[in-house]
Amino acid sequence: MRNGYRTLCLQKDMEFYTFCEHRCVWTWFNGEIPDGYVINHIDFNRSNNKIENLEAITQTQNLKHSQDAGRANKASGEDAGRAKFTNREAQLMRWLHKNGWKTAQIAELFGEKYQNIVGRIVNGARYGKVPDAASIMSIYPALVLHTINHNLTEEQQLANAAMGMCGELGEVEDILKKHQFQGHELDRDHLIEELGDLVYYITLLMCLVDYNMADTMFNNMDKLMRRYPNGFSAERSIHRDEGTTI
Repeated sequence: MRNGYRTLCLQKDMEFYTFCEHRCVWTWFNGEIPDGYVINHIDFNRSNNKIENLEAITQTQNLKHSQDAGRANKASGEDAGRAKFTNREAQLMRWLHKNGWKTAQIAELFGEKYQNIVGRIVNGARYGKVPDAASIMSIYPALVLHTINHNLTEEQQLANAAMGMCGELGEVEDILKKHQFQGHELDRDHLIEELGDLVYYITLLMCLVDYNMADTMFNNMDKLMRRYPNGFSAERSIHRDEGTTI
């Protein structure tokens, strides 16, 4: 049994494989389960794997089936009592999966012991009410926070982010210096790589002070539009509003 579901175990080449019985039954009668679909127990009895009690439906339909019967837990996503991940982390997992990452690769990033949970998250069986990320910008902070050195104190994290920004900016400066003053071809690939590292530390610093990139961009855009409504002007640059810099 796994989470109340009956399971089947198969040994092949000295390896053991576990399958959910209800999925095997449905596949035996109907063929491959369509992408994005789950196999639902119509009577809610996870042990009743008779084919007439099984149906292939989307996760949204599965949730509605539970809600209509008054069985759905109102707490969902990171608010659920035994949630292992935040909503942002669940969005990150789905974004990675949709962009070519295998479930095993994502589980390796978040902890191999959670591979089954990761698989259910990417197919919508877990965190089903959490909408997909609108863009990589919305879930990139989750990846940044996941990959930091968690042994550092908060003050050390702030210093690390600031020093990291300075270090990566120095790398960018060195690439441009070699191009402009030492006759090197502009190494665009290396430049983009270092700019990516710079974005990492900028994002980290904003996360540490509880701010986000979208708001930062909006505030900067608002300042620039007020300062240079008709494009850059040397006069407006000299007599710019007090208290603002660029």
